[in-house]
Amino acid sequence: MAWEYETFGPDGQCKLFGVNIFDYDWQTTGKRVKIKDPIYHQDHTFEVWQVEIDGQIHRFAAGEFSNCVWGILFRERRMKGVCGRMSRIVDKPYFTYSAYNALTSGIQVKCPKCHGAGVVTADEDNAYFRCLSCGHQETRDRTIYRYDVHNQCKNCGRYYRVDIEDEAKQQFSVLHVACPYCGTTMSGEVHKTAEAFSYIGEIRDGREPYFGLELWFLTSFQGKPVWALNREHLAYLIGYLSADLREKPPGRAKMTQADHLPTFMKTAKNRERIVKLLRQMQEK
Repeated sequence: MAWEYETFGPDGQCKLFGVNIFDYDWQTTGKRVKIKDPIYHQDHTFEVWQVEIDGQIHRFAAGEFSNCVWGILFRERRMKGVCGRMSRIVDKPYFTYSAYNALTSGIQVKCPKCHGAGVVTADEDNAYFRCLSCGHQETRDRTIYRYDVHNQCKNCGRYYRVDIEDEAKQQFSVLHVACPYCGTTMSGEVHKTAEAFSYIGEIRDGREPYFGLELWFLTSFQGKPVWALNREHLAYLIGYLSADLREKPPGRAKMTQADHLPTFMKTAKNRERIVKLLRQMQEK
């Protein structure tokens, strides 16, 4: 058996074996293994646990760093026994890895303060950033608000509403605005109304959509960005691109996770060099 780095996440929220591993009852095996932290390259001793998921027993080594906030998980894998055997991978469902990962396992990013490794997570209300190196934290409200001034014009007597789109003006409690019907200027209270939750955008130019922070796993190939959301996503990319046989998962779904990949990454002549770049990022 060999132990390979699989994923990480905040305490209580970490995806392993396709589920949130904290939702299951961990049973200790009584064994411990020595693990090297893939970010800071420090040696640790982790306990080996096992869980039952859909009738199958899975083993993994888990450890935590600071005050049970961040966990690093490793999965036990069998080593290949026959040289030259074709490697095979069954692709993941379409949205397995996307910006929505912030709602589950988190997105690894570069801290804007110290440039160390950090993580972005999110819930229905807010997005959160926490640096694993310097401890810098940020929170951002994911709610979309409408700002407007509504009033009854003292000149023409008509009721009106004027939307305030200038972010600087949205900070004022009272503004002078012109009546859209007759042009008379009046002061009015700025009203802030919650309309909806913000749409989770895509990764663009190697930056996540919540804070616009640069991804931790980011490199380039022939001037084009190559990135991974986190170590679990990175392991998937390496496994998929280096496999000899790639299959779609069972079911009727026509699109799979590989459909997110740009053509240059899936082109046969590029795959070996891209896998090399991805493996180099694993050493970060």
